[in-house]
Amino acid sequence: MRSPSVRAIAKKLGISVETASLLSFLFNFAVIAGIIIWELANICRAHSVRHRGYSESDAGSAEASEEARRKLAEIERPDEARRRNRDDARRREKEAAAEESRIQVAAQDDARKMLESATQEIAAAAKAARANSRLTRGSGGRLAQKQIHVDAATDRSLGRILPDS
Repeated sequence: MRSPSVRAIAKKLGISVETASLLSFLFNFAVIAGIIIWELANICRAHSVRHRGYSESDAGSAEASEEARRKLAEIERPDEARRRNRDDARRREKEAAAEESRIQVAAQDDARKMLESATQEIAAAAKAARANSRLTRGSGGRLAQKQIHVDAATDRSLGRILPDS
């Protein structure tokens, strides 16, 4: 036998209980799949936003590097004042390179964290789906264990309604 809600759906739609059970199973599956897809889309959007931020940071680092190269070219002119500033320009260029390196490391760390987070969210969604599946199977098993008792009169009347196979 099927649950009362499945039987009610079958009666309301005018379909067999087995068909209503299948429709209920497919509906539950679609809801769970929809939730998983929705969460994956959110993760992808968040990743895209972060990636754009890193690209902008990389562009800023490239501009800083170019500025440092221009200043270094000016410093390397034979002018005495510019020679004194050469070490300062090199220090700034090293700082810019260190900042670029730090940004790249931070971007890689954020990407790793996002991957770990996505993996955990997918695992949680799969666990929830398995739990829902076990719950559905468990309730079906309990219903199957119940026995239907038919007396002789009912058996004879069913025999008149249903043709012999």
